Amino acid sequence: KRQWYTTNNHYKKLSLYVDGFAGGAVGNHRYANRLGAAFGLYLWGFNLEAGKDNNAYSSYFRVGWGIRCGQQFLITPQYGFTDLLYKKDTSDMDYYYGQGYYEDAVYSSVTFGCRVQYCINRFFAVHLTPEYGIAPDNGNASTFHIKMGLTLNLGL
Repeated sequence: KRQWYTTNNHYKKLSLYVDGFAGGAVGNHRYANRLGAAFGLYLWGFNLEAGKDNNAYSSYFRVGWGIRCGQQFLITPQYGFTDLLYKKDTSDMDYYYGQGYYEDAVYSSVTFGCRVQYCINRFFAVHLTPEYGIAPDNGNASTFHIKMGLTLNLGL
């Protein structure tokens, strides 16, 4: 029997979800605005998630494990890969040009993060996902990403 009250048990069997999100990222004197959609699933606690940002160069893939915290919270530590287009910081153009930061750049980062999901009810949740990344292709540049959004749960 499907129930409408608040619960996060759906991740224990099979749950498909769709996220709409907004957020941002910073790395190596550059920034990125993030607006996009993601698709994911929980299968007996194991989590897979893939998403696409508002830019043609930006996408990500993550794997994780869901941990239930009470009736309303689900915390999912995640490991993944993100390709994200960072824009140049124009606040001090002469400095950044001299330091090689003038051009926009796509960073391919290995990321470590944690999806924190608050279940409003059986079908809807809000989430916040902070993550730290390292971009080996760009001199091991450190990146920090955060996204937040609304989740539609299609779980069984």
